[in-house]
Amino acid sequence: MRQHLTRLRRPPAHHPFAKFPAHRAVLAAATPYFRALFAPRANGAPLAAPGASVRLRAVAPEALEIVLRFVYTGEFEFSPDIAQEVYEAAALLQLDCLLDRLRVGMSTCIGAENCVPLYLLADAHGDSQLKEAAYTFMRSEPRQLADTGALDGAPDWLMDRLLSDECLRVQCETDALYTLVRWAAADPDARLIPAREKLRWHIRYSLISTDLSTSTSTSSSSTLALRMAASVNASLDCLLQPPQATSSITTTSAASSTPRLGNRSRLLYLGGRGGRSWRDDADLTAV
Repeated sequence: MRQHLTRLRRPPAHHPFAKFPAHRAVLAAATPYFRALFAPRANGAPLAAPGASVRLRAVAPEALEIVLRFVYTGEFEFSPDIAQEVYEAAALLQLDCLLDRLRVGMSTCIGAENCVPLYLLADAHGDSQLKEAAYTFMRSEPRQLADTGALDGAPDWLMDRLLSDECLRVQCETDALYTLVRWAAADPDARLIPAREKLRWHIRYSLISTDLSTSTSTSSSSTLALRMAASVNASLDCLLQPPQATSSITTTSAASSTPRLGNRSRLLYLGGRGGRSWRDDADLTAV
């Protein structure tokens, strides 16, 4: 039956808006989105009249073609190059079965270049599984992400989560500082004030002092991070000295190495695939 339906669907004609002919019955049976769109309202008329074009804004034509092929044939071949666009189209049309396949494929293709876009995509659509898969990679490779600039597009709230994570995998606390400074340096005008707050609340000062006094292997990266941080916070002393303690902050005694914000066990960790970002409109004519 699917083969016969596929023959009935004519290939998309050349059109500046990439029109895709399709059948109302097939679309309504496959997705709740079109079922609600084509269902009669109280006055007996559907939202989309028979033969009318339905414009799907911010849906890439190539992604819609893949979605329609899946609806008509059940066939789907995962491609990392356009996976995010197909995901957005499937999420809009509420195609849960296609979203499940995309989630599996995207979770296995997470790398430095696409972990942040995938995290933001999953967060926008409430996809906790894909979101945590992307975050797990980010948490395990913060220094690599900082070096490659993969965190440059991370929003302020995502950096808060990453830098406050007790299980952030770094070789030393200076790597956490380096990650923050590289993020701030990507847009210093907008991130100067947020970076100062993160330096105050998320960086363990006592651990940085220990890094500088006991570590020789990380001395060069420590120096670089501290120099960069000086330009962000305007004072090197602010990085090495904890802020004045308040009643809600745990202080560090001379006999204890406990950070001012409480115990934190950063794990020692020794130790690409790409994403795209573009938008277009696609028209779908349902007959």
